[in-house]
Amino acid sequence: MTMQPLNIAQCRTPVADALQAGALLLTASSSLAGDWKRRLVTASGCAVTATPAVESWQRWLNGMARTEPEIPVAYNQLQAIELWEQIIRADLPQGAASASLRGLAVHADSAYALMCEYRMDVNGLAGAGEEAEAFGRWQQQMQQQCRKNGRMLVADTAAALLPGIASAAACSHILLDGFDGYTPMQQALLLALQQAGVNIESVQTTRCEEPLMQLVCCRDAEAEYRHLAGAVKTMLAENPNRRIAIVTVSRRVDEAKLGRILDETLLQQQALPVDACLQAVHMPGPALSSMPLISQLLHLLSLAGRSGAGFTDFSRLLFSPGLKGYQDERLARAGLDALLRKHNRHYVSFKSLLASEQLNELKAFADILKQLLLWKTGRQTAGEWVRAVHGLMQTCGFLQSDPTEARSAIEVRQLNAFRDCLSSLVAMECVCKTLEWSRFLSLLRQVSSETQLPLPAELPQVSVMPLSAIAGMRYDAAFAIGMDDEALPEPAIVQPLLPLSMQRKYNLPGATAESAFAASTFLWQQLQHAAPILCLSYACEGEQRELSVSPLLAGLSESVATVESVETELAETESYTDTPAVPLEQNESVYGGAAIIKNQSACPFRAFATHRLAIVPLDETEPGIDAAEKGSLIHRALEFIWRKLGSQQALLALDQAGRETLIAAAVEAAFASDRTSVSGAARGFEQQRMAGVLAEWLEIEQRRPPFTVVKCEQPYRLQLPQAAATQFSVNIKADRIDKDAEGHQILIDYKTGQGQSIGKWMGERMSEPQLPLYAVAAGLGEHDAVAFARVRSGDMDFEGLSGENTGIHGIAVCDGKSRRPEDWLQVLETWQNDINALAAEFVSGRSEVAPVDASACQYCALEAVCRIDETGFDSDAGADI
Repeated sequence: MTMQPLNIAQCRTPVADALQAGALLLTASSSLAGDWKRRLVTASGCAVTATPAVESWQRWLNGMARTEPEIPVAYNQLQAIELWEQIIRADLPQGAASASLRGLAVHADSAYALMCEYRMDVNGLAGAGEEAEAFGRWQQQMQQQCRKNGRMLVADTAAALLPGIASAAACSHILLDGFDGYTPMQQALLLALQQAGVNIESVQTTRCEEPLMQLVCCRDAEAEYRHLAGAVKTMLAENPNRRIAIVTVSRRVDEAKLGRILDETLLQQQALPVDACLQAVHMPGPALSSMPLISQLLHLLSLAGRSGAGFTDFSRLLFSPGLKGYQDERLARAGLDALLRKHNRHYVSFKSLLASEQLNELKAFADILKQLLLWKTGRQTAGEWVRAVHGLMQTCGFLQSDPTEARSAIEVRQLNAFRDCLSSLVAMECVCKTLEWSRFLSLLRQVSSETQLPLPAELPQVSVMPLSAIAGMRYDAAFAIGMDDEALPEPAIVQPLLPLSMQRKYNLPGATAESAFAASTFLWQQLQHAAPILCLSYACEGEQRELSVSPLLAGLSESVATVESVETELAETESYTDTPAVPLEQNESVYGGAAIIKNQSACPFRAFATHRLAIVPLDETEPGIDAAEKGSLIHRALEFIWRKLGSQQALLALDQAGRETLIAAAVEAAFASDRTSVSGAARGFEQQRMAGVLAEWLEIEQRRPPFTVVKCEQPYRLQLPQAAATQFSVNIKADRIDKDAEGHQILIDYKTGQGQSIGKWMGERMSEPQLPLYAVAAGLGEHDAVAFARVRSGDMDFEGLSGENTGIHGIAVCDGKSRRPEDWLQVLETWQNDINALAAEFVSGRSEVAPVDASACQYCALEAVCRIDETGFDSDAGADI
């Protein structure tokens, strides 16, 4: 398309004077328009002044369109995306995947805007590939929908204004600033204005002097953020009123981490009130949906209309402070959570729970569950859904909180922002008459996720912005982070729905490496114009690869960052021992069995907290039968089998059918004595699995030398430390005691978990003291043996120690060979001494946080109490005990 060249001269008149004479200043972005207004108001020196005639390009177009009655009203972004989704969904083949419809709709809306802005011929999509042709169909259907409804898309605004732009603009002088060239549609509009006699000029970019530039190389991204924060703090100390821009160049910049480091460095924590909700600088806030109160509200809405919830979702609902009655019922709600965990309720039926007595002390929570059950999920208009959600928020306490539980200022801001998001969905009625609840909730989540809620800034003169927003902006100093070779020049990025040949023909931004480089060069120049002081930095390491400085900075000398940590004022500290010995009292009750010795060996604090303070981790729920219960079922089944048989001879006398009958009876007996309710499907599957495991194990028993079973579930009671004035009881139970033809007594304990090496039973701080405890309790002698029976599908065997050869595979003789102990009696004596030493530690009240090694903390749930994550693991601590 040929067009008369657009000739725009630079304005020689100061912008303030031109505006005073009636000119209009149009900027490429809304942020630049705001900056110009600030500059002009500040320069006027007046306490009260008229708002300068400055607008962003798109806002100017939208304003004119609203005043022209013949121009249709444009759909807003949410409505447009919904329409695109409807069109795309209808166009997809039957059964095609539709998981990413929204993403596809966003791409379609973006591609359509580009085609309008660059005045691209829609016929170019024909024959350009399946995706391009599909987009052509969608575009045609969108235009039909717009005509049918008497509406248009925002992208159509410029074309709708073009015929009457001269009368609509109603001004004789226009200034332009911040534009990196002009799109064909912008050129057409500006040319039409020029032809109508409007004087169009660009703001002259002036720079009094070359910026003072500094380039710093940092070790990694965190070091770069800390260097930046320290430099900003130093600069503000010199001049607190200095306006500073923090420009993020790389798309890899972690804004959340950057914000935390800026807060740590710049916020004066001691001067802030306890409930202050501030961030250090002006920067984009987190998504509204991620804010605590709104996250709780969205979770509540996700359960509306459901008959029940998985335990994880239900537990989260129980511990939502935003719900009514939380303060009064929080302990009772915690008790219900613990009870459900204990009974492995991985799914909670709301109706069943309401019918039980478990909610007798939870009146407010019961009311909330009733509201969730009463929720209707059928189709309604968006307005009806808005009113329903608003009503649920009131009923559940989000809008009518207890007067004694007043909302904080930040919570009020969150709720107000959410109500705005909710109200905005009423506009969906013009693109879809009714919606199912799931679809409405999905839209509400999307709007909440796309809405950012920035916190008030303690230092509003410091702003964080992307490089794309720097054009035309003016500051006293600017910091640009992420200036590496992968970030600048920016790579070419093409629009996925438009043919590449078409994008190159119309010279779309980013369609070629040349256009991407030109755009990056423009932004680099604008960055240099932004402030007289320019501090540049980059990380030389990122995501496990080395980075270099951007080639646009070639020739600029660089230094290595020296400030990579936050300097904080340390408060006066006082050292004291926070783990004094608390000896066990004579009549103090202690429970735990063999776990007392195991925990004392692993970490004294774990034993103290678990067995004396009774701190235990919450149970975890899981579908079906958990691993511990499966192990118990196997134990009970084997007990049943050997009480019936009594010897290997009786086992060998059974034929295949007899063994199967015995195993079936054992499995049934195990479940009969089980107190955990299990669904029919899970029970049937587990019974089948157990039968296979038991059959496999009995084959191992058949291959042993002959034996008889002397005892099943033999209890022992140890008083530890032996021969001490203050003792505690350890009650343990051996699963089985056998005696073979040679008179060897073999103490057996079933294990359904992974195997253990002999090394775990040895040493002063043995990690698995169970077998040694059995040996001491049973008083085993030189002819005896102690062993685990590893009843684990596909990995079955014995593992233990003995004084003489028992002929059982896996039970090692203490003969000094292959790293085995040399003397069985010495092993028994050492076990007795080590167990008594650990018991003496426990009685003396030793409670240091001193894990024997890092693995001791791997499955410990006491980290919130011992705070080892804060203090760090001392590899020598456990060895010193």
